[in-house]
Amino acid sequence: MVFQLLRITVIVFLSTILLAGCGRKADSVAPEPPADMVTSPEGADAEAGMPDGMGDDGAMSEEDVLTERATMAEEQARQAEAMREAEMAEMAQAAFVNEDIYFAFDSFLLDPEAERILGEKAAWLQDNANASVQIEGHCDERGTSDYNLALGERRANAVRQYLTVLGIDSGRLSTISYGEEQPLDPGHDEAAWSRNRRAHFVIIQ
Repeated sequence: MVFQLLRITVIVFLSTILLAGCGRKADSVAPEPPADMVTSPEGADAEAGMPDGMGDDGAMSEEDVLTERATMAEEQARQAEAMREAEMAEMAQAAFVNEDIYFAFDSFLLDPEAERILGEKAAWLQDNANASVQIEGHCDERGTSDYNLALGERRANAVRQYLTVLGIDSGRLSTISYGEEQPLDPGHDEAAWSRNRRAHFVIIQ
């Protein structure tokens, strides 16, 4: 009887030890992570060292920025060139209007200087085919009003005829005489009179 009790006690003791050992072994084994959560060291290093926004998409964005800058530079260059051409056109038109043809006393003949100036004006008219011009004939204060009106008309017509010889359509050229009525210089000496014997140009559209 005693032997049986001792045997049972040993069996219970050994069973307890075995159960305790299995529990500790189960606790010491960590669960394996899912396969999709495993990251290789190379991948981790690569991800850690890559700045945000870079990669293939970042390279394309940089290329787009460079292209946009080049396009903006070209557009600015075109605008600058257009402004320069506009300024030159304004200067050429101002020169056309402000440079008069001058005549000797009681004459409507064109001298070499007048012909040179008219050559430049014809070139401007050829470059600006939509422009029409009124040619004004002016005289100094000497002589009667009627005589000066007639002389002013002859001066304007002389200029118009010369421009047509240079290839300008006569339909773009009109004439008017002011005689002595609109002097450029109000003086009463030869210097003033020489400035008032002239043909002036007005651009009309």
